Amino acid sequence: MLFPCEVRSAVRGPFDKVSDQRRRASHKERRAAESFRAFEEFGKDMRALVRSVETVRDDLAERLNVNVARCEKRASALRSLPVFDESRPTLPNYGIYPAIEMQGKQVVRVRTGEPISVPGRPEIEALVLEFSDGSLMSIEAGAHISHVGEDVPIVPETLRARLYVTYVPPMLPYRQ
Repeated sequence: MLFPCEVRSAVRGPFDKVSDQRRRASHKERRAAESFRAFEEFGKDMRALVRSVETVRDDLAERLNVNVARCEKRASALRSLPVFDESRPTLPNYGIYPAIEMQGKQVVRVRTGEPISVPGRPEIEALVLEFSDGSLMSIEAGAHISHVGEDVPIVPETLRARLYVTYVPPMLPYRQ
């Protein structure tokens, strides 16, 4: 009832058809099986369902004044942010601890810590900055020092460190 009539009719038809077929199967009320192109019919029903969901998505995007592609891009970038291991908080003796002082006029929040461990990946520290416009940026440090053998002396020139930066665009303005 929340959607306009044309959206409701576009959505209800395919969902009612699939729902009716599933209901008969669960109540053992189907008629005897007969030969027909099952895969093609299933594919046609699923395509109709996908079009229905797209209709709902497009209607909501229009009513909320949201650009769907922009929201998808932001959601994808959010998935790339580091997930911190809450059992290992940043302590004052950690090198990344002073980053908390970046909080100020444009930086609304700073999160620091060690991302959840990934087997085969060195332990690292990371930080996530949240800006006043709603955008976010994460910085993760990566180095190959764990690959240096114990019997081989460490030569500073051979060490390489990288900073992995992820940028998440702001949610607003919606339509840009």
